[in-house]
Amino acid sequence: EAPLMVALPGFSRMKIGTKVLILCLVLVIVPTLILGIVAYSNSSAAITEQVNDLLDTQILDVQKMTQNTYQLAQQKLNGDLNVLHYTFYQIGTPDIRDGKLVLSGGSRGTYVINDNFEIVDQIEKMTGSKATIFQKVGNQAIRVSTNVVGADGKRALGTAVSDAVYDAVIRKGETYYGTADVVGKKYITAYEPIKSSSGEIIGILFVGVPEDSVYGSLKQEIKNIKLGDTGYVYVLDGAGILVVHPTNEGQNMANDSIFMQMNANKENVKDRPGVLEYEWQGMKAKAYYIYVPALDWIIASRVNPAEFNGPIDGIRNAIIIILVASIAVGALISLMFGR
Repeated sequence: EAPLMVALPGFSRMKIGTKVLILCLVLVIVPTLILGIVAYSNSSAAITEQVNDLLDTQILDVQKMTQNTYQLAQQKLNGDLNVLHYTFYQIGTPDIRDGKLVLSGGSRGTYVINDNFEIVDQIEKMTGSKATIFQKVGNQAIRVSTNVVGADGKRALGTAVSDAVYDAVIRKGETYYGTADVVGKKYITAYEPIKSSSGEIIGILFVGVPEDSVYGSLKQEIKNIKLGDTGYVYVLDGAGILVVHPTNEGQNMANDSIFMQMNANKENVKDRPGVLEYEWQGMKAKAYYIYVPALDWIIASRVNPAEFNGPIDGIRNAIIIILVASIAVGALISLMFGR
């Protein structure tokens, strides 16, 4: 009794029944409690890891879908651009004469491009894509032939290409790919320099596909993803605009701290998702996010971790029930044995 007397003063003066009760309860409670804590900790860690893997996989799947859609769009653009290139150069060699873009040296003599819509309309009939021919005029590239229609219902002639496209195509001689605002509408685009016989860049060939026709189904599929009860997936572009969102599409999030953190770290999450923990509407939340460089998109999910704790809570409750039952049974047996 010496150790027990040290641990529990007055133990030696207790009745034998009380001593038996205490000893039996200790022998029941301590092992059960230890086993419960170990089981809960291991199960909780395993379930948390499974949830993290699930959410990682979800973001990776969306990234893969996005990349596949982008590659299909690029293949179409390249094919359409090749058709326009062949049709254009088949007529003759590009040149500037009397301030106009012409094709000469072919079977059709001097073929004037300005205000002539034969080529661009032919491209739309063959490929379904919009087509434009730009002429370099001063430090701008101006639409001189197009099947792109403006808000007024007329062909968008006389409008200039953006500075970013002009710099890449005219100044640097590169073929430019990207998403562009073409007369108020979003297009997936390709721009190729037009070179004269001397190698001078004198214009641009353009083909474009409406963004909605390319990414519309992908965006809808992303919107349909549900994570837990309130979680969802959304997409931000490099400027912080919500490209895809269940309710706030088009909203500017450039000054949002979560976007700024994700944007600052985007080069490190091109292959594996990053994770941010934060508070949102008074609740703990997590963002799993990954970067798609080709589109300058950040694909992210917002989840409430508590919504995935059902199995963990079930294990905890089961352990509590077992512990209470063990104590009750142990106490009953101890009382009977003590008597």
